[in-house]
Amino acid sequence: MRNFTEPYSNIVRLRNILGREGFERAVAGALPRSTVLPFAHEATHHWCNSSPVGQALALLQFRARRAMSLRQTDAKNADDHAWDAVDAMVRCVAVSEFLRPIHEGLALWAELDAAPISDFPVFSEVMSAVAQASLSLSRQSDGFAPASLSASMMVLLREARTEIEGIDRRLEAFLSPLTATSGYLPGYLVFRRLRRELAAADDVFLDPDVLLIYARPYIFEDLGFVDAILDFGYRDVSAVEPIREYLNSRLIGFSHVRSSDIDKLRHTFREDIGDDLLRAGTFDVYEVYRRRQLGESPNWRSGVARLKEQFEVLAAEESDPDPDARARARRNFRIAQQRQLMSLAHLPVQVELNEHDRIIVSENGEVRMIGPALRPLALGRSYEGSVDVFVDFTALGGYRFVAVTVEGEVVTAGCTPGCPQDQWERLVQSGQDFESLLAEEQQLGEALEAFLAVEPGMGILDTVRSSIREGMEDVWPSVAAESLAASQDKVGEVAELMRADGLYGITGSLSLTRALAAIDAAQLFLPARRASVLATILPDADIPAIAADINNRAIERGCHPLVTATPDGAWALTF
Repeated sequence: MRNFTEPYSNIVRLRNILGREGFERAVAGALPRSTVLPFAHEATHHWCNSSPVGQALALLQFRARRAMSLRQTDAKNADDHAWDAVDAMVRCVAVSEFLRPIHEGLALWAELDAAPISDFPVFSEVMSAVAQASLSLSRQSDGFAPASLSASMMVLLREARTEIEGIDRRLEAFLSPLTATSGYLPGYLVFRRLRRELAAADDVFLDPDVLLIYARPYIFEDLGFVDAILDFGYRDVSAVEPIREYLNSRLIGFSHVRSSDIDKLRHTFREDIGDDLLRAGTFDVYEVYRRRQLGESPNWRSGVARLKEQFEVLAAEESDPDPDARARARRNFRIAQQRQLMSLAHLPVQVELNEHDRIIVSENGEVRMIGPALRPLALGRSYEGSVDVFVDFTALGGYRFVAVTVEGEVVTAGCTPGCPQDQWERLVQSGQDFESLLAEEQQLGEALEAFLAVEPGMGILDTVRSSIREGMEDVWPSVAAESLAASQDKVGEVAELMRADGLYGITGSLSLTRALAAIDAAQLFLPARRASVLATILPDADIPAIAADINNRAIERGCHPLVTATPDGAWALTF
C-alpha cells in the first residue's frame, strides 16, 4: 500500500499507520517519527483539497455522476445528460492536471522544509496537524505557536528530516523526473525559487512555514479561480483555456505580495475571523474565505454564487421523488461533510451492544473501546465494523476524533477533551467508515470513466489530458531548471539533463546527490550546529571535496555552482 490522498472524497491513507500499534499511536496523538514526513506530505494534499477549489472539483464529480445516472433514466434527454457528464469531467481533468506540480511542490515543501522557526503568530494548518498527531497534545493549540510548542516542533522535524529515512525521502525528491506529468521535482524547485523571491521582498518569508500559510489561500481559496472552474458559459473542451489563463495570471502574481496580504497572513486561521462572525451572528464560511482573499480576485462574488448554486442542486435531489436520486444526494452530502476530516488510522473491529446501552468495540477478542450507543443495534448480536481516528485540523479548535462505524453509520465515538457540543455533533454526522466509502468512490470513478469512454465523449478526456500535459512540459521543466542553469541559454540543456533522473542528471552520482540532500537537511539547524549535524549524517565525508566535485560537475553541465560555503563555516545549496 502506498500513501495517497483521493482528491474528490479527500480520504487519506498512510501505509505506516496500520494495525493495532498504528491505531493506538493515532489515538494518543503520538505517531512514530518515521511517519511525520509522509504525514506532512499527505496532510498538505488534504488541506489544499479542503478548500473552495477542492469543493468545486468535488461538486463537479457529483454533477458528472448525477448526469450519468440521469442518462439511464431520462431517455428523451440522454445525449444532453451525457454531455453534462463530459463537461464536468473535462473541468476536473483540466484543473487536476494544471494543479499537479503545485500540489506536489507544496507537499514536498511541507514534508522537507516547512518549520515554525520565527515568532510568526500562527502555524500553518499542516504544521498544526503534525503537532496534533505527533506531540501527544490534549488538543491543538488553536493554530497559535507558543514558544514551547515551536521548540517541540523543531526537535521533531529536525530529527525526522536528518535520520536515514528522512534523508532518503529528500533524495527521492531530488531524483524525481523533471517532468510536469510527475510534478514533484518541477513543483518543488519552483516553490523553492518563489520562496527565495518572497523572502527577498519581505523577511517574514524567511520562516519556511509562512510559504504554506501564503500559498494555500492564494491558490486554493481563490474564489476567482472557482469562478473560472464553474463558469458553465463555456462547455467541455472550450472551458479549458479560460481555466488555464486564470491560473497562469495568478501564478504570475504570486511573488507580488502586498502589505495587506501580509496582514491577512497574520490572521489566516478561521478562528481569528470566525469568532468575530459568530459573535455577530453572521457566520458564513464564504465570508471567511472572502476576507482571506490574497492578491487581486475581482470575481470572488461570482465564485461564491457558483459554489452555492451547485450545493443547491445537490440539496434539491434530497427531495426528489426518485429514491435513487435521494440516495445519491445523501451519499454526496456525506462525502461533502467528511472532506475536512483527515483519517490517521483505520482498524477493523467487532461491535456489540450490551444490556447497559453501551457499545463494546473489540479487535481479535480484546476490548478496545467502550462508549455510549449513538445508533440502535440489536442486543447480543456481533457486528463487523471499523474504527477510524481523525484529525479535524481545518475546523475551529481542531480535535482528534475516534468514530466507530457499522454499516456506514457512527454507532459510538470519542473526542479529545474540550470539544464543543456543536462541533461534536458535526463530527458524529461526518464520521463514517472511510474504507467502505473509499471502495465505493473507486468503483464509481471506474464506472464514470467507462461511461465516458463511449459516445458522445469517446476520447475527449484523454485528448484534454494529453494536450494539457504537452503544454505543461513546455513550461514547468524550464521554469524549474532556471534555478540551476548558469544562464538563460543553458535552461533547455539543464532541463533535458534532469528530465529522467532529476539532479542525478547533473551530478552523475548517487552518492553526490545524497550529499546534496544531506546538506539541505542540515539547514533546519542553527548555523553553529550545521557542520556537526552534517558530519553525523555523512560520517568521515570530506565535505569541501564533495562540494567542489558537485560544483565542477554542475558547471560542466551548464549549471551554476550548487553548493556554497556559508560565513559560519557550514554549507548550503544555492537553488
